[in-house]
Amino acid sequence: MKRIFAAAVIIVVLIMGAYLIDGLLNTEPPKPTITVDGKNAEVAQGSYCWKGLFSGSCADMISPLDMAKNLKLTIAKPGSKVKVEFRKKPINDIGGSQWVSGKDTKEVIFNGNTFTVPDEKGNYAYIVYAMWKQGTGSFVFTIEVK
Repeated sequence: MKRIFAAAVIIVVLIMGAYLIDGLLNTEPPKPTITVDGKNAEVAQGSYCWKGLFSGSCADMISPLDMAKNLKLTIAKPGSKVKVEFRKKPINDIGGSQWVSGKDTKEVIFNGNTFTVPDEKGNYAYIVYAMWKQGTGSFVFTIEVK
């Protein structure tokens, strides 16, 4: 019985240690899992600032629209739900924008961690951003509504 208890304590300590090390040593924000109609979207890391225990960094990436050109489109039906999940919960609500032209954006309205794609067919590029106590991050993905 003592061995089982000791093994359980060791497992709990190892799991907690892994989460602590991950949170303290990471120099980038956690990348989200973005799904559309149950399919994972390809996601690119955008600009960010992040502070770990021993180091921190900020990175300005190329234009999000230029990043979007290199991403595989995720196929969606009109009115599909997009779900954005982070393994580490942001401290505030997730935000985002949809490009409506080469330079204009339209705010994405989230309901929790989901939003709805347009009913009109076409290709859409999105940026999602979030904030944690260690910093901020943005992420780019693309959808084709068919």
